[in-house]
Amino acid sequence: MTLLAMFLIGETLPAQNANSARIMIDIERRIGEIDRLIYGNFIEHIGRCIYGGVFEPGSMLSDAQGFRKDVLKGTQALNTTIVRWPGGNFVSGYHWEDGIGPVDKRPTRIDLAWANYEDNSFGTDEFIDWCRAAKTEPYICINLGLGTLNEARNWVEYCNIEKGTYYSDLRIKNGRTKPHKNRTVLNYLRNEADYIALHHYARKPRGENSFYDFIAEAAFAEKTMKKCITLKMR
Repeated sequence: MTLLAMFLIGETLPAQNANSARIMIDIERRIGEIDRLIYGNFIEHIGRCIYGGVFEPGSMLSDAQGFRKDVLKGTQALNTTIVRWPGGNFVSGYHWEDGIGPVDKRPTRIDLAWANYEDNSFGTDEFIDWCRAAKTEPYICINLGLGTLNEARNWVEYCNIEKGTYYSDLRIKNGRTKPHKNRTVLNYLRNEADYIALHHYARKPRGENSFYDFIAEAAFAEKTMKKCITLKMR
């Protein structure tokens, strides 16, 4: 893609033209390629975004999986390359294991971010299935609010390991025999710190939890999850 390079060179003009400026445009100058994944979006468990939005089982507007066909069509028409889920602020209190397995066995929780009830009928496997139907790539955001690093690592294992481990075999038991392998399927550390996450990092006395502490924890989380993603079974 050709980018426009614009240079203001007013300071080089003669003194009598100090209030003038020239703009030079080089339409042939190529800086680089624009990554297609910047044309993404995100969905969050808030309002009707998920329930009644992308997911509405039983609706005449939905397919057999409960996905709204009009929303799928719109997402495809926008050429949305990647979609982040489950949040947003919502993820700070979200525990992914609540949203897997038989739907009638999933617990209903109180959503602390938006003061609502969450029945967890739309979880990890539904999100992956929706992304496949929408022809977009899944981008999962982990819980660094009330969640733990071990919980995040287990999520990676559930999604990306083929078989032979506890969580990969649990995925198979839940009807997904193939891993949800995708170059962007996991994981995004956070996108915003809501009051839940801030409370989590403010539990120690003032001064003991700095911005650099968070960065160090996030870097360690990324390193740990990466090990799980690149794990090769014996």
